[in-house]
Amino acid sequence: MKIILLFLLLISMPLLSCSHKKIDESIEKKMEAEAPISVNGRALASRELEIFQNADNLSDEQKENLIELHTKMQQKMRSLKEEKAKLTAVLFRTLVSPDYQEKEYQRIKKRFLDLSEKKNTLVLQGLEKAQRVLGRRSLEDMKYYRFMIRNDPGVPQLGSLEINPENPIE
Repeated sequence: MKIILLFLLLISMPLLSCSHKKIDESIEKKMEAEAPISVNGRALASRELEIFQNADNLSDEQKENLIELHTKMQQKMRSLKEEKAKLTAVLFRTLVSPDYQEKEYQRIKKRFLDLSEKKNTLVLQGLEKAQRVLGRRSLEDMKYYRFMIRNDPGVPQLGSLEINPENPIE
């Protein structure tokens, strides 16, 4: 009996995948049909650039690198915001549609959450890159490097490699 159920599950997997693909294609078409949606974050972005430009403790090279990083991040964020805005419109249209499809609604919600996760990841990656521009290593970087050293059989172990949060480089 278990073998039959497993066999049926394995047979149905490609069908489920195909179903998701069709729903995703339908969602994409609907998003493309949406009018461009303005996402205005210019005031905040110009304020952030002003902070970089007016920071007396930064070298000219650091300022240039931070401004370049900021500009690239803003472009990526704008793209994600536009996609999320269109997806939100599709979500609301799907919600009130007379031929409402629960599967499509659930896929849109998942994509909405995935976009939010992408945006958050992008922000955190940008902050890590900014830390490197400033010549700082994050506590997470130090934990990772020390973990790798601790678990590398080719590196002699020198005792405990605990990290002091006050001074992670010591």
